[in-house]
Amino acid sequence: MHEDAFLLRYRIGWRVAFLAIGMAAFIAAGAAGASTELTPEEAAQVREEFEAEIGGIDQNGIFVHNALVTLGMFIPGAGAGLGGFSGFTTGVVLVALAEQQSALSGFPPQLILL
Repeated sequence: MHEDAFLLRYRIGWRVAFLAIGMAAFIAAGAAGASTELTPEEAAQVREEFEAEIGGIDQNGIFVHNALVTLGMFIPGAGAGLGGFSGFTTGVVLVALAEQQSALSGFPPQLILL
């Protein structure tokens, strides 16, 4: 009985470690995207594309989108790339939005992720 408890604890420890590594990688990808410097024209284009993408979306649409991205991350190998791309593009959109908002001027977009 004690051996089963040890194995379960061992497996949970590794799962928590992998979860932490995945979260750190996603945050690093988002920070890399948020560190991207955009020209005002590029930022305007990103904002326009983002607004067109989310136009008319409600909470159910947000849930479905996030669920699809999350399910894609379960694909071995490709899922890590999808997660990194998702984090990076999130950071780029945050930079574009922060440029437009005067209240966010001087505020590091990387902190918005946290």
